[in-house]
Amino acid sequence: DNGRHGDTIIFVGDFNSNLASTLLQELRRHLLHVYSGLVYGGVDNVFSNAESKSIVSTEKLGKGGSDHDAISVIFKFGQTDSQTQRREAPGIKGAVLALKAEKKKMGHASTCDCDCSWNKTMHACDKLDGSCCSFCCCGKGKVTSTPTKKGALCKKAPIDWSVFWCGLMENGAQYIAEPGGWSQGQDYMNPDRCCKRCQEAKECKAWTWNVYPNQFYNASVMGHCQLIGGKITRRRWHEGFVSGYAAPAATALAEHKSYTRSPY
Repeated sequence: DNGRHGDTIIFVGDFNSNLASTLLQELRRHLLHVYSGLVYGGVDNVFSNAESKSIVSTEKLGKGGSDHDAISVIFKFGQTDSQTQRREAPGIKGAVLALKAEKKKMGHASTCDCDCSWNKTMHACDKLDGSCCSFCCCGKGKVTSTPTKKGALCKKAPIDWSVFWCGLMENGAQYIAEPGGWSQGQDYMNPDRCCKRCQEAKECKAWTWNVYPNQFYNASVMGHCQLIGGKITRRRWHEGFVSGYAAPAATALAEHKSYTRSPY
């Protein structure tokens, strides 16, 4: 209520989104991306409408018991020693590096050594969650796994949810690709699982999910997932659709000049 036109804005926090997301891309149209942490592809960020020459220093302070890095930015307002404006937002370089690190960590598959004793009870495997160990103990991995003292070792299993992140999601968008490219359809998916399947398939660059007809009340659970390997040429906007890019494609988009340009 006390804000006035021309006030300095410093916007900080855990945004639960990294540079590949439409949220951060939209914020960057209006504010300077000052600094980014490295955790989860760069979800901890500092934005400001201050001139870049007012930034004195940026620093990562370590985890201190958290699973996130504490990050620090020092601004100097008023009279400043530096007369040099940075042409690129200083947070971009670190944010792109964080994205690349998370993309490499996630990869296209997981390896896990799992205790499968829980699957001996009736109906224990009825609800598979798509994790590495559920595949190893209940899915195809049960046949191909290697016995260990702990239980079973699976290689080339689905990405574990603990390291998975979706490259980019756009609500209400249906992606249209060039004809003739690789594609694959899967049913009984929600948008998160559809994005995960795309990340696990090396041929997949993007995906489109749509809720089943007359199932809008259950949109988070039931829907059709279309994996796309070709170039996306356009978007259609429809209720009940969600589309996005796998992490490698989203990272490339975020690194592209049009996605990393600073307003200052």
